[in-house]
Amino acid sequence: MRLLSKAKSKPNSVNTPFPADALPKAVADICKEISNSFEVPLELPCTTALGLLAACCQKKAIVRYNATYTEQINLFTLAISDTGDRKSNVFKLLRDAVISAQNEYFTMNEDRIAQSRLEYNLLKKRLDAASRDMIYNEGESTYTLEDIKDLEKQVRDFELLTAPKLLVDDATSEKLIDVLEEQGGSIAIASPEGGLFSTLKTAASANPTFDAYLKAYTGDSIEVARISRKGNSIEAPKLSLIIACQPKTAMEMIKNKTFRDKGLPARFLFANCRSLVGKRTFDKPEVSAGAIESYNVLIRTLLDGVFDRNSKETELTLTAESRAAYIEFSQGIEAKLDDNGEYKFMQDWCAKLPGQMLRIAGVLALCDGKAQIDIDAMQRAAAITSWFTESAAVVFNDEISDVGKLTGEFSALLLTRFLEECTFYSKGEYVKTADLLRCYEVWAEKHGYETPNPRRFVTALRGVLTVKKISDGNVARDIAIKN
Repeated sequence: MRLLSKAKSKPNSVNTPFPADALPKAVADICKEISNSFEVPLELPCTTALGLLAACCQKKAIVRYNATYTEQINLFTLAISDTGDRKSNVFKLLRDAVISAQNEYFTMNEDRIAQSRLEYNLLKKRLDAASRDMIYNEGESTYTLEDIKDLEKQVRDFELLTAPKLLVDDATSEKLIDVLEEQGGSIAIASPEGGLFSTLKTAASANPTFDAYLKAYTGDSIEVARISRKGNSIEAPKLSLIIACQPKTAMEMIKNKTFRDKGLPARFLFANCRSLVGKRTFDKPEVSAGAIESYNVLIRTLLDGVFDRNSKETELTLTAESRAAYIEFSQGIEAKLDDNGEYKFMQDWCAKLPGQMLRIAGVLALCDGKAQIDIDAMQRAAAITSWFTESAAVVFNDEISDVGKLTGEFSALLLTRFLEECTFYSKGEYVKTADLLRCYEVWAEKHGYETPNPRRFVTALRGVLTVKKISDGNVARDIAIKN
């Protein structure tokens, strides 16, 4: 049996240091100090900070490339880091500035928010009372149908002020939609754990509202009709995801067929962080107050006016020089996507790369206080995007640290990798599990992995495929072997 899937040459690690100096100076300075003080790889705070900057900016502007093409500037970032790499400490320090600004706005507007809630509740009670009066006092009610319609319209059109939120830790698809609408269509999820992917896995298999995560990345409108309560209508939603997780969690997300088919991994900027565990000295200076204050000032500046529901986004256009640099970068990526191209194996991810660069350039321009993306912002965005491209090549080639530690023992992860490389899904196809086992043996021998006994193989196979017992053995349904 011939296997069409060939092993690709795989880079062992990201050799190029993260271009921290391409970030705004206040961000570069604090990320370098965090890296030194916490003894973590520089790419961990830099990736986290970039995602948080996008979250702060996403409601302020869009990038206008031409009359028909725009990009939002929200980002999905994923720092892949081993256990014990102090992800939570990094997140807390960088996230605290955003939460502090969020709380300051709430404190300043607490009375207005409470008054708005009171007026809304009173209006709803008037509507309820009028409706009951009309029902129970038919013919003698002091309210007319037009009165009821007018009150119902007032409730529907009431602009309720809510406690401002820019960051949440996690959210189901339904909760995300509600929070997006409550916050004027803009929210970010920032978490040093990968629990969100478990939530999304359940949603993707059972609930169409999973698409809200995908639509909120691209800005496609979300319309949800509900039977028991008011539906949701969100125009141009904006969601940033800033996640850090362990390699195994990241690999499960990337290898999930539903996620891959829907384009979730393709939306993430991956940072495959080098672990420093085992090399730390525990004798480093703390992050300086000056670096923290400069970073906090930048965050507060970016968030100025963001919590105002009536704030209007601006359009960032490109200078002639920055447009030329964008075209050159995009064409360079495109040339590596043909059948023999260097990045063919991650074509889905690279397809979004030019747009990712525009988004990063937009964030940098806003941080610099500019109304246009100039050549400096575009070149810095290109440096950052190039680094993420090198990191993505490592990630999509399965060279995440936990995977590299596999000893060759048969595992569910190896089975998933085998199915991805050596089979394809074809509705209605049936393949004998004995044939699948022989195919696995050829593949495993090629890679130096252990071959399991047939019973163990079929047991593991049942965990990922529909396996049916027939008179002369077992068959796997809706799958075919590449040959």
